Amino acid sequence: MDTLDQWQPDAMLTYGGQSFVADMNLSAQKRGITTVFMLHNFAYFDTGCFRGIDTIQVPSQYTTDVYRERLGIQTVPIAPVINEEKILATSSPEERKYVTFINPQPHKGVYVFARIAEMLAARRPDIPLLVVESRADSRAILQTGIPLEQLSNVSVMRNTPTPSDIYNVTKIVLMPS
Repeated sequence: MDTLDQWQPDAMLTYGGQSFVADMNLSAQKRGITTVFMLHNFAYFDTGCFRGIDTIQVPSQYTTDVYRERLGIQTVPIAPVINEEKILATSSPEERKYVTFINPQPHKGVYVFARIAEMLAARRPDIPLLVVESRADSRAILQTGIPLEQLSNVSVMRNTPTPSDIYNVTKIVLMPS
């Protein structure tokens, strides 16, 4: 890969089960670059995406135990460093108004959310909903067939590196991601 040759990193942190990620890891490993897979969920059921990985880092001993039992792989549990200022809401409960859905993807429940939004718009338009873009942007909702852009109770927030921006306006999280 031209980028790896250009940057010549000592280590590469990666995540994701897409085939191009595994190919990139193999390419990095061939160049002597240490590859670390940052595994922070329970969505992996085969070892294919871990090709070319030197170390798999997980956030807890529990995650280590799950993946040892499920796939027979070794992981390194390292608790995440969390900057509370970036994640904790600082607003008062009265300022929080939205029922929030994060990351509108099919496997995260976008079809269920869309139906809830449609029903609330008809029966309880006073309940405001917030869709927070993440890996998928708000256009993913268009796949549901429900015209959410026409519902006055639905707002969209762009992806943010500061989760407290979300939680400062959120009363209820429907589907945390």
